[in-house]
Amino acid sequence: GVQTCALPIMRRRFGENALRDQGLEVTTTIDLSLQHKTEATLNKTIADFGDAAGAHNGAFVGLDPKTGQILTYVGSRDYFDDKIEGRNDNVVARNSPGSTLKPFTYMTAFMNGWGTGTAIMDTPVSVADPSTGGTFSPRDPIGSYLGPVAADRALGNSLNVTAIKTIVSAGVQNTIGTLKKAGYTTFDNPGGYGPALTTGGSEITLLDQ
Repeated sequence: GVQTCALPIMRRRFGENALRDQGLEVTTTIDLSLQHKTEATLNKTIADFGDAAGAHNGAFVGLDPKTGQILTYVGSRDYFDDKIEGRNDNVVARNSPGSTLKPFTYMTAFMNGWGTGTAIMDTPVSVADPSTGGTFSPRDPIGSYLGPVAADRALGNSLNVTAIKTIVSAGVQNTIGTLKKAGYTTFDNPGGYGPALTTGGSEITLLDQ
């Protein structure tokens, strides 16, 4: 997979003749042993759990946290499998982040004076979304409401209602500012973003994540 991905880049940069005749030497940060383990783990995980989850493809990228160097990079389960659109690089493709942006919402609220014990009312609410011009009513995955909940418990249980109320308080643009400072690069929708940003109503890349 890695070698296949590198060839088109080298061909574009140096030309076909250089690729064939000039003895180019490629230095990479990829750890080949780790790469093979990652590919095997991804395949096994999808084989074991994919059908139940409706998932047939996947991606993985592993970085050295000290240097930022990419140690393992799997853009697709199988580059040559057209049934899963294997040539699509899912590391850089944009997908919904699900609940993974909630911590940044709470972080923004904490920077604005909240504490981990700040109480948020987990109660029914309808929220205006300026990015769509409509309103929506978030629901929690537990199917019920808990009333007053401390911020740390709300985040720890990934509650949707409290996350929406938190981003309304912290400010959507302020939260996007926090995300950009953390290295996210894809918040460029010309229509803007509404509170649903924090519960997956946006698109990010795995490489940013």
